[in-house]
Amino acid sequence: MFGALYYNTHIKNSSSLYTRSHINVYDEIFSEMNSLFERRINAKFVRSFLDVIVMAILNSAPAYGYEIMSTVHKEFGVLLSPGTLYPLLHSLEDRELIVSSLNGGKIVYTTSSKGRQKFKETLRAFSLTLDEMLTFMKERNKEIVIKV
Repeated sequence: MFGALYYNTHIKNSSSLYTRSHINVYDEIFSEMNSLFERRINAKFVRSFLDVIVMAILNSAPAYGYEIMSTVHKEFGVLLSPGTLYPLLHSLEDRELIVSSLNGGKIVYTTSSKGRQKFKETLRAFSLTLDEMLTFMKERNKEIVIKV
């Protein structure tokens, strides 16, 4: 039975001995699994919509590559490599959605007027799609009852 297994652990910290007793092992395991699952979903979401996320960052303020990577890490907990970000920036620039300029030896990116318009359209479509997906999932969230 999941809720019935308890254990004691002793954690040595400096000269003190701390005891954690009656910790539900399964609660800890499931909590860690949920946390890992949430991080994976978050990372998948960021990878799937990285272009939209980058456009959102640049729509709010001009930024250079490292600032974009730092913002993504701070906001989503996902580390981007330069090999992921810079090809995307070049693609956005080729499509004339962003422009780059040299400022103090660094390349600074900002959205173009075409990019700002495209971002507004994308944000609207993204919002509608997300609402539809959440409605779909909520309608199918049925409690599973297991009879013993």
